[in-house]
Amino acid sequence: MSENRNRYSSAPLQNLKQAEKKAKTTAKAPQRVPGGAPSAGPMVRSFTGLQLMLMIILPVLFVISLFVKNNTLYLAFAGASVICLMIMWLLNAFMPNARATLTIIHIALVLVALFAVLISPPAALPEDKTGANDLQSIFSQDTSASMVAMLNQQQQEGAAEATPNLGNASFAQQRLEQFMSAWANMDYAAMAGYCIPAWFSAQDDPETQMFHIRANRSIISYDVLDVTGSDQDQMRTINMNVVIDKSNGTTPKTHRFQVLMARVNNEWYVDPNSLGSLGVIQTEEEIAAQVIATIVPTPTPDPRMLLYYNPQGGKLYHADANCTSLKPEFLPMTASFYYSDINVGSFVNLSACGTCGAPGR
Repeated sequence: MSENRNRYSSAPLQNLKQAEKKAKTTAKAPQRVPGGAPSAGPMVRSFTGLQLMLMIILPVLFVISLFVKNNTLYLAFAGASVICLMIMWLLNAFMPNARATLTIIHIALVLVALFAVLISPPAALPEDKTGANDLQSIFSQDTSASMVAMLNQQQQEGAAEATPNLGNASFAQQRLEQFMSAWANMDYAAMAGYCIPAWFSAQDDPETQMFHIRANRSIISYDVLDVTGSDQDQMRTINMNVVIDKSNGTTPKTHRFQVLMARVNNEWYVDPNSLGSLGVIQTEEEIAAQVIATIVPTPTPDPRMLLYYNPQGGKLYHADANCTSLKPEFLPMTASFYYSDINVGSFVNLSACGTCGAPGR
């Protein structure tokens, strides 16, 4: 009887251990659903929104930025791409190969966007208060037709105070001087910003077009002669002399310019179509040199000097019987007359040959 008591008293403990082992085995084994197939493991997180951002929305935003050429869109795309890439790597979204591919693609697009921001030209009406691009700076600059005075004024511009309203005529001239200063510094962006808005908006690349208008003309100095029109006019003409160096090895020349200025929204702009030269203005020294060269006396020919001509329809008389201006079959010329007879008979109809230096009458 004691044996039976020992056997039955140990049975519940043994059953308890078997039940615990079975429970652990059941928890580790995949459960089966009706039909005999095991149930799925832990649920995989979905990254549909992140996938749409990286593969559709952000690429479309990048393409739109390229067409619009807006710095705000470029920066928005770059910031969104960087944030999405950080989230993707922090959450270990997608497969490793997919993550690496998306990272490489978006880094390349971000670099392109940032490069586009760096090379993008300034706006048509820039706000640089220390340079020639500021529209408001014309109110604090004195009118001057000297490049030296213009440069000195720009150095002192930071401490300058606003001057009284001098009238639209003075503003038009100051505006043109700002444009000429940008021309002298080859600042094509500023030059384009000073041009009339209608012309600026009609150009695909205003800076490149301004580069072609400037061509190889470098401004040395200029003098404003007069400003036509009145304060009530919408268009004014400024006549000026501009010393231009064409960088072709010749001496700089003074050109006459007649620049057309237009007032748009009470602001003056340069018409770039009026920037062509009307002609070269000769200095007093150049005119004097030409006069001296014209009046240089020549020696009087010897009356017994023998001159030659072609009796077969020739219209010139020559100092050389073998003048190269005639065809070889007419050489040497044998018909001749003395210089003293140049105004006698049919010789009066002959003209002097410039090739052989025949003397004039």
